[in-house]
Amino acid sequence: MVERRATLGILAHAVMIVGVLIVAFPLYLAFVASTHTAQEIVQAPMPLLPGSNFLATYKAALFGNVAGQGSTAPVARMMWVSLVTALVITFGKISISLLSAFAIVYFRFPFKSFFFWAIFVTLMLPVEVRIGPTYKVVSDLGMLNTYAGLTVPLIASATATFLFRQFFLTVPDELVEAARMDGAGPMRFFWDILLPLSKTSMAALFVIQFIYGWNQYLWPLLATTTEDMYPVVIGIKRMIAGGDSQNEWNIVMATAILAMLPPAFVVVLMQKWFVKGLVDTEQYGSGKNAVKVLHGIDAEVNDREFIVIVGPSGCGKSTLLRMVAGLEEITDGQISIGGRVVNDLEPSERDIAMVFQNYALYPHMTVFDNMAYGLKIAKVPVAEIKTRVDKAAKILELSQLLDRKPRALSGGQRQRVAMGRAIVRQPQVFLFDEPLSNLDAKLRVQTRLEIQKLHRELSITSLFVTHDQVEAMTLAQRMMVMNAGRMEQFGTPEEVYNRPATTFVASFMGSPPMNLLRRGPNADFGGPPGAILGIRPEHLQVGNTGWAVQVDTIEMLGAERLVYCRLGEEFLIVRTDESLSSAPEVGATIHVAPRPDRLHWFDAVTGIRL
Repeated sequence: MVERRATLGILAHAVMIVGVLIVAFPLYLAFVASTHTAQEIVQAPMPLLPGSNFLATYKAALFGNVAGQGSTAPVARMMWVSLVTALVITFGKISISLLSAFAIVYFRFPFKSFFFWAIFVTLMLPVEVRIGPTYKVVSDLGMLNTYAGLTVPLIASATATFLFRQFFLTVPDELVEAARMDGAGPMRFFWDILLPLSKTSMAALFVIQFIYGWNQYLWPLLATTTEDMYPVVIGIKRMIAGGDSQNEWNIVMATAILAMLPPAFVVVLMQKWFVKGLVDTEQYGSGKNAVKVLHGIDAEVNDREFIVIVGPSGCGKSTLLRMVAGLEEITDGQISIGGRVVNDLEPSERDIAMVFQNYALYPHMTVFDNMAYGLKIAKVPVAEIKTRVDKAAKILELSQLLDRKPRALSGGQRQRVAMGRAIVRQPQVFLFDEPLSNLDAKLRVQTRLEIQKLHRELSITSLFVTHDQVEAMTLAQRMMVMNAGRMEQFGTPEEVYNRPATTFVASFMGSPPMNLLRRGPNADFGGPPGAILGIRPEHLQVGNTGWAVQVDTIEMLGAERLVYCRLGEEFLIVRTDESLSSAPEVGATIHVAPRPDRLHWFDAVTGIRL
C-alpha cells in the first residue's frame, strides 16, 4: 500500500535528505582534502571548499610521485591488484558455488545432506580460527605475494552455495523433465537452462562479492609484504606513517576517493540486476509430487491410436504417463514402444514427445527457440530445424509469434507452443499430461478441437491424461479408466459409458453419474439377490407408474433439468427435457420408471459388473 499524503511525503523526503547528508559529508571532506596540499589540510580551520591542487594530487597518487614517510607505491598499481583480486574472488566464488549447489540439488550421491551441512557450518567459524592454518598452508606453498595467494583462500563461499541451492529448489520439475525429454544432459541443462534463469541471483552476488573482494584487509595484510602486491586498502594503511612522522594527507584522501570508485561503478552499473536479484520472489514451481504406486497395468495401444487415461486425482494416471516417458522408474514389467523395450532408455532415446501440464516453456527463449531446442541438441541441420518449426507453427497458427517470449503469450498460445515443441520432434508417440487443465472453459473447448484436428493430420500414437470425463469422451478412440493405481476398464467411450465394468467406472464416467441403488426395489427387475442396480439419469422416465420418489432439488440447465429425488434412504437423479408437460416442484412426489433395457447389475462386494 502506498500512502499519498503530503505530510508523509515531506517527512519521508526530509529523512532521506538527512540520511544522505550524514553519509555524504565525510566523503565530501575526503574529496576537499584531496584537492589541497598537505600543509593546507593541517591548518586550522580545515578548508571546507575544494582547492586548486586537484590534478597534482591525483597525479601524484596514481603514479607514486610522493615524498612521505609511509608507502609511496603508485595507487594505479594498487588498484590493479585490487581489481584482479576482486574479480578472481567474485568469479571464483560464483562458479564454485553454482556447481556446488547444482550437485547438491540435482545429483544423487551418498551423504549429500552431510556435505551440504559441512559447507554451511563453515559460516559459523570465526575468521581468526581459519586464518592461522590458511596462512601456514599458503606460506609453505610459496604463494605469499602472489595473486593466487591473495585469492585462492577466499574463493570458497558457503553463503553463495546456500543461496544458489535455495534458488535451484524453486525451479519446477517440469523444466528439468522437459530438458531430459529434449536430450539435454546434466551440464547442457546447467548451461542452457539454469544459468540463464540464475542471472539475477548471479548479478546480486557479483556486486556483493566484488565489494567483498575489493575491500579485503585482514588476509592481504598477512599475505603481502612487498609494495607491488599491495591492494589499495592495504596501501592506504601503509601510507599512514606512525609516530611523529608527517603524512601526506591529501594523497591519502585522494587514494581513499579513488578506492571507492570501482565498487561504486559496479553498483551503479548493475543496480537494476542487483535489486532484482535480492527481491525477486517469483516461484518457479511447487516441488516434487508424492510417489504413486501402480498395480498390474497391462494394455496394448495400437499404432496411430489416441488413448485417453482418465481418473480422479491421485489415481496414478500421470505416474503411468511419466513411466512411459522415462521420467519415473518402473520396478516390474516392460514398456515397449514400436516393438522396442525402452525400460532402460533415457527419455530422449525413446522417440517420444511430451506436452506438460504447466507448459514447461523455457522463459528466456523465444517461441522459435523453445520449439527448436530439442532439435538443436539432436544436431539436426539448421535448415531442417527452420523447416520443421515453420511447418509446426503454420499448423498451430503460431507463425506471427515466433519471436516472442513465453511471458508475452496467452495461456492458449503457450499451450500451442508446447504442442509445437512436441510436433517438431516427429516422434512415434505423443504424451499429453493434462495439457488443458490451466485453460478457461472456452479455451479448453477450442484447444480440444485443435488436438483432434492435429491427430487427424499427423496420425501419431497419442496418450492423453486427464481427469475431465468430457475431454476423455470427446477425444478418446479408446480410454483407460484408472482408480487407486489400477486399470478399471479399457475400451471405447461407448463401451465405457454403456457397459461400465465396475461401480467406480459407472459413477465416474457420466455427468451426472449413474444412479447406484443398493437397497431399492431391485428384485422387481429380476436382478441377482443383493446386487447393486445401476441406472443412468436419462434412462429414468417420469410418468404415472413406477417408483414413488420425493423431489429434493431441481437444477435448470436450459434444454434439460436435473431432478434430485429421494427413494426411501437412497437418492436418485433424473434427467428430464423441456418436453415434459409440467416441471415437478420441490417437495412433490413423482413416479419414475427405469427402462428395462438399460439396467446394469454389479456385485455388491467387489463392484464388478455381473
